Amino acid sequence: MTIQSLQKNMRFLTDSKGKKTAVQFDLRTKEDQETFEDLMDILVSIERKDSSPVPFEEFKKNVLRGQS
Repeated sequence: MTIQSLQKNMRFLTDSKGKKTAVQFDLRTKEDQETFEDLMDILVSIERKDSSPVPFEEFKKNVLRGQS
């Protein structure tokens, strides 16, 4: 699966004026689902690139308390 294939199976939803309001992906295949999940992981990493690192012990405590 490639991004090009994912784009081929992507549809924009529009309002009555033709303005794009949402996007819909066809994720029927496991391969498409995995590609979309990879894309979301990339977007999360880009969003967090300027975040300060969290020490492992602090992270572990938060996970064990059910926080992230």
